[in-house]
Amino acid sequence: MIFRSRPSSSPQAFLESEIPLRHYRTRIALALGVVLMPAGTALDFAIYPNDVWQLSIIRFATSVMLFLGLLLVLKLSCEGCVEAISVLFLVIPSLAIALMIRQTNGVQSPYYLGLILLMIVVHLLGFRTTEAILYCVVTIGAYFAAIISHPDPTTFELSHFVQGTFFLVTSAIVCVFVSNVNFRNRLTAFNLQTALKEEQTRLEKSLRQLQETEAQLFQSEKTRAIAGLAAGLLHEINNPVNFSLMALKVMKKRTASDSPNVETLNDIEEGVQRIGQIVSDLRSFAHPEHEHTKSPFRISDAVVMAERFSRSSLTSSELQILDSEAMRSFVVGSESQIVQVLLNLILNANSANERVRDRQASVINVSAELKEDRLAVTVEDHGIGMTEEQVQHAVEPFYSDSGGQGLGLGLSICGTIVAAHDGQLLIQSEPNVGTRVVFDLPVHPCDSAPPDNRVGQSPAFLN
Repeated sequence: MIFRSRPSSSPQAFLESEIPLRHYRTRIALALGVVLMPAGTALDFAIYPNDVWQLSIIRFATSVMLFLGLLLVLKLSCEGCVEAISVLFLVIPSLAIALMIRQTNGVQSPYYLGLILLMIVVHLLGFRTTEAILYCVVTIGAYFAAIISHPDPTTFELSHFVQGTFFLVTSAIVCVFVSNVNFRNRLTAFNLQTALKEEQTRLEKSLRQLQETEAQLFQSEKTRAIAGLAAGLLHEINNPVNFSLMALKVMKKRTASDSPNVETLNDIEEGVQRIGQIVSDLRSFAHPEHEHTKSPFRISDAVVMAERFSRSSLTSSELQILDSEAMRSFVVGSESQIVQVLLNLILNANSANERVRDRQASVINVSAELKEDRLAVTVEDHGIGMTEEQVQHAVEPFYSDSGGQGLGLGLSICGTIVAAHDGQLLIQSEPNVGTRVVFDLPVHPCDSAPPDNRVGQSPAFLN
């Protein structure tokens, strides 16, 4: 059970996260090896003064190879190769020490302690269990080869051999065990960090959803409050409008057709009908009991209603509604909510146009296109546009790039309304070119318009 670690939810991600630390530790180990190998010459001079030159050659040759390994690690663009290099260049000092044991008095040489020191370095470098096992096997094998191939058999003493073998094998077991424990601890820490990040992401998403819900509730309650205050006023306006229309019809019947007053009466009737239409629009847009009612309506009526509501705000733009067969189609949904979506998109387009001093940027195009059983409605401007990052955050609640104007709820509410109609709101934008917003609605399979109970005549479609 020592060598079994708990599986990671993403093993490849964990191994990739290990590379920078392994790269750093390998550079430190190679740099220390470059310095410490030649420094051991002082130890050679104290213990084996007669073999100093031979041992010095081995040490300096090893130091040069470690230095080349350090340069290779520093120059490598593929950090994944560092793992193989760290194992390879740690084996080189082990082979060098084994060669020094053979060069001196074999089994009696104290240099086997250097092999134990290298095993300690292995688990500090963060070797995986299999790498630690491989290194320890190679190191002990090199030690045995140095003892067996020693040119002077008289140097062999069983007690020294047992002592050296015992410490080397014990050190190898400890090295492998500690490497495995460290690896599992790092894996556990990585899994905990990953789980923590996922939980943090989930909480942030939940917080955004709560903020969006709160914003929608705030907007809904605000609309209800305004509708409640306006209901009585609209009712009081609607009654005299109807009486005025009836009186005008009576006066027109009593007036001769060639009378100069007929034209004046027609103008008055048209003005009163427009007042009635505005009252009807306000009632259908703001009345709370019809807010979630879905019924067939002509998309052009919603577009014209949004145009009337936004007319006074379009100080820098000209709204062009592109006439087409699709624009006259009937869709199923809440007309007041779709008017709210169109109104928000038109006002956003006007705001984008205001930030560009260009004659072309003063145009806002509204068009429709039939796509099987869906109707795609497009609102397009030639304003300041948005970057890719801004587009990604555009539908998030409280996100705004209008310099502090507004709460940043418009597109978020639009997206929620469209989603409630089983549709999608898509944004395409390019900085300094413009923005194109498309949303789709279900088409109603009808050939004639549903009954219209609103006051006054329906407005003529704007071309």
